[in-house]
Amino acid sequence: MSTWCFSDIHGQRELFDQVMAEIGPNDTVYFLGDAIDRGPDGWDILKELMNDPRVIYIKGNHEDMMCNALWEYPNYAPWSNAMSIWNQNGNIPTLEAIDSEEDIEATRELLHRVRQLPAYATYTNQFGDIFWLCHAGCDYEEYGIENVPYHDLIWDRSHIVNNKWYNNPMNLYIIHGHTPIECLVDELYSYYDDIEVDVPEGAYHYCEGHKICVDCGAHFTGQTVLLNLDTFEEKVFTMTDRGIT
Repeated sequence: MSTWCFSDIHGQRELFDQVMAEIGPNDTVYFLGDAIDRGPDGWDILKELMNDPRVIYIKGNHEDMMCNALWEYPNYAPWSNAMSIWNQNGNIPTLEAIDSEEDIEATRELLHRVRQLPAYATYTNQFGDIFWLCHAGCDYEEYGIENVPYHDLIWDRSHIVNNKWYNNPMNLYIIHGHTPIECLVDELYSYYDDIEVDVPEGAYHYCEGHKICVDCGAHFTGQTVLLNLDTFEEKVFTMTDRGIT
């Protein structure tokens, strides 16, 4: 049995299938949000993740936008502010897939389940390494991740520029997605002149190794990474079909 995490698959079916083929029947996998939008298959991927007993699904900002926009589904308001925000973030494939569903009650129930998704999870491996898992990431909070504001766990990026771990617990790691690694490196480089600007293949370890970003920007790079929380092993997957949406 192994415990894994990945994030921000954004509707890329080929990458998703590669990742899930690596997950054993008795494994656990934390998905850190943003299954939907941008790519063509996000709604189907979301449904598969929501119904897979091996998956612990953490809400991402794209799931949050969808739920805000479709709160009154199926009688949602296409002119609402929430829908406008979602429209600006690649929602068309997701909205079209939802609108094509024939079972309205099943769709409404699924959206209700997505609204109830947690904003974070914690995991401790056999070696005593503690992981805080959320979509956007956060800074260390003395009283626990449960005291980090809900909105920050899903949306905030301000913590990225804090690249020092100070006297925080050495066995704690904060794992997140939300910010594609290329963008994260650019942001760090604007604050710290000693940051390596070459983007690595796979996850990006920063803040003295205690923050790990697993958002490879699947929708524009054609890559994603699966991180083993027991061994820190990484498996990198690349699309063979480079016609990325």
